[in-house]
Amino acid sequence: MALIKCSECGKEISDTCDSCIHCGCPIEKPIVCSECGKEINSDMKICPNCGNELTEELNNDYLLSKKGSNSNKNYYFISTIIVIIVIILIIIFSKLFAKVDFHEVYNKVGCDSLCCDISSDGSYLEIDTNPFNTDDYYSSEAVEYIEKVNAELGFTDALYSKMGKTRALDGTLEDENDKVKVSWTYHPDNGLEVIYTAK
Repeated sequence: MALIKCSECGKEISDTCDSCIHCGCPIEKPIVCSECGKEINSDMKICPNCGNELTEELNNDYLLSKKGSNSNKNYYFISTIIVIIVIILIIIFSKLFAKVDFHEVYNKVGCDSLCCDISSDGSYLEIDTNPFNTDDYYSSEAVEYIEKVNAELGFTDALYSKMGKTRALDGTLEDENDKVKVSWTYHPDNGLEVIYTAK
C-alpha cells in the first residue's frame, strides 16, 4: 500500500481507495496489463511491452471508474434528501409543539380592549359580549371576535354554533383542542363570556 495525492483536494490517501476519504472525489487507478503488469494508457489496444490485447483491462477500468462516480453521486443525493427531510420535520414539530401566542391572536383578530381582555403573561384571552352587564344588551363586535378567535385557534364552526345555543341553565361549558382549552357561560344579564386558556 502506498500514499498518493488526491487530484481534487491534494490530500494524501491510500492507493487502494476508490474515492478520496476527504472530499469524495473518485480516484483514477492506473490501468495495468494483465499479462505483464506494466502500466498502460487508456487509448492503447495492445500492450507495448508484451503484445497482450487490452480490451478487457480497459473495459474493467471504465466500469470501475463509472461505479465510483455513480456511488459518489448517489451519496450526495441521499445526503441532500435526508437533510431536507430533517428540516421539514423540525418545522412540523416546532409548529405542533409551539405554545399559542394569545397576544398574536388578539392583534390579528383586531380585538377591542372594551370586550376583550388578555393576561399580561399571555396565558389566557377573555371575550365578553356584555362587558358592562347591561340588561338586554350584547356587543355584535364581541360576537364576531369570538367567531374569528375560534377560527384562529383551530376550532371548527361547530364550537361557535354550540356557544350561540348555550342557555343560562347550562352552566359553564368547555371544549378543547391540542393547544387550547375554552370555557364559556351565558346569562341574559351578563351576556356570553368566553375564556381561552393555553394548555
